Amino acid sequence: MDYELVACRSCGLENSPGLPFCQNCGDTLIPGTEKGFADGGGSFLELAETGTRSVLENIAIRRGYDATATDDGWCITVPLPENRKQKVSVVFNGHDEEGRDLIGFLSICAPWNPRAAERLLRLNARLHYGSCALRDIEGKPMVVICANQPAATADPEELEAIMDEVARWADKVEAVLTGGGDTY
Repeated sequence: MDYELVACRSCGLENSPGLPFCQNCGDTLIPGTEKGFADGGGSFLELAETGTRSVLENIAIRRGYDATATDDGWCITVPLPENRKQKVSVVFNGHDEEGRDLIGFLSICAPWNPRAAERLLRLNARLHYGSCALRDIEGKPMVVICANQPAATADPEELEAIMDEVARWADKVEAVLTGGGDTY
């Protein structure tokens, strides 16, 4: 993965692309963000989201993924082996317990089946990024693979790795729980 680092004009630290502020000194890295955050005209999440949306769009374009902007993020269709695919929703509206902004990744696997509970819990120990979870989607309990990334430290390579792993595992779970289906 080839990403050009962005040198901070104040301290010279090379930062990951897409970050709005230098990780060392806090100076702005994205042109046009010099105002707004300090003046109360924009939140860190809005600035991080701008850079992260751009990074995700670049990943999708470079890898040939179908990506559609949504009100709160992106819906990215990740192609997988054997002509399978998996949709991954990336959203920018979460927060951790301390109130820090999170980037969320979620991919639907299948409708909930209580007989699969032990198998899904064992799967959680094997996931590098995220976890298997149960979410109500459109009023129905669904098995999902989800992950979170702190917005302040979003890194292009990490975002790509999270998105790929969420898609890959969600597809595996979907295939097992649906007998080979490829709906989501």
